Amino acid sequence: MRPATLALTLGAAVVGAGAVYLLVALGAGPAGPGPSAPHAPTVPDVAAATAAPNPRVQVSAPPPTSMPRTSIAAAPTALTPVAAPAPPPPPPPAQATRVTTPTGLAYEDTIVGDGPAPITGQACDVHYTGWISNDGARGAQIDSSHNRAEPLRIKIQGGQLIKGFEEGLASMRVGGVRQLWIPPDLAYGDGGGATIPPGSTLVFEVELVGCVAPAEAPPPP
Repeated sequence: MRPATLALTLGAAVVGAGAVYLLVALGAGPAGPGPSAPHAPTVPDVAAATAAPNPRVQVSAPPPTSMPRTSIAAAPTALTPVAAPAPPPPPPPAQATRVTTPTGLAYEDTIVGDGPAPITGQACDVHYTGWISNDGARGAQIDSSHNRAEPLRIKIQGGQLIKGFEEGLASMRVGGVRQLWIPPDLAYGDGGGATIPPGSTLVFEVELVGCVAPAEAPPPP
């Protein structure tokens, strides 16, 4: 071989050897052992990297939320049911007015009649009950037309009855009911009667049932 050809061959060999060495050093080729090529991370490697703390990042837990202190009242006790207020009582009935006449007779109308007033001399039917007065209250009963189941027919201002009874009846109206308090001097006086002690005040309840036409006047003598 000529010297020039030998020189070219050796040069090429040297250049080729250098290229192989460079490839091996960079890990680009399959030649010989050398530094390992980097590989793609596997799933366990990703999990480990995620779980491992990064020393360059300081992650602190959020501060605990401060809850306002709340005062919790005790459960209310059961309330006692309150009854509804009772309705007001009805007003009392109007009190009857007791009247005392100049003679001392006292009377009080329980029912004011709506019929006509009796006329002197007229015959009227009367229901009555009489008691001995016991300090103004009804005491022992002395007589009653109700026990006979029929009214008593009397002549108005005819002198048939005690004065207090006739006076009290004369100012009534048919259909009326009246209470009479008759003092002794308008009743049986100090002498009393068969069942009436002397000096007794009498109490009567009188009902004027009805009246008929006045009796005819007696013919002149």
